[in-house]
Amino acid sequence: MSDKDNFLPLLGEDAEAIELHKGETLFKKGDKAIAVYVVKSGTLEIFDGAVVYETLGPGDIVGEMSFLDSGLPSATVVADEDSWILAIPRDQVTGRLHDDQGFAARFYHAIAMFLSLRLRDTSAHLGYGKVRLAEEDSDEIPDEILDKLAIAGHRFAILQERARSVSTG
Repeated sequence: MSDKDNFLPLLGEDAEAIELHKGETLFKKGDKAIAVYVVKSGTLEIFDGAVVYETLGPGDIVGEMSFLDSGLPSATVVADEDSWILAIPRDQVTGRLHDDQGFAARFYHAIAMFLSLRLRDTSAHLGYGKVRLAEEDSDEIPDEILDKLAIAGHRFAILQERARSVSTG
């Protein structure tokens, strides 16, 4: 079974394409988390008060922290420009993870990679020293990290492709 076959059931008819206009809120800090979201087009800002933590673009996931820990969202997410978002209901994701251990392993690995990259970006942005991905004297990213990023990127390209077909179908 290909990676595409593994993701297609997750993005079935229960996934909802949401159009957000610039300035519209996807969800607010403290709201009940009902879905995991994939940015199809446009950009979203994640912020708390006046502080923008991150800007997300096509292929990025949002709502994964609340999905993982069942906590309420720790920030508000607003469209920075007109955007299309794919909402995958929490119960649909949970059911797919329960039914397919291979999918669950890939899903959690992809989420871990995204969270790791976000933490590295945040740490660097906040000035917590030089981010070191390889040996101290090396300017190159290790091949094993590049391979994992390439795989994660490919899988999310498939998600984007499927998301486009859901919104046009």
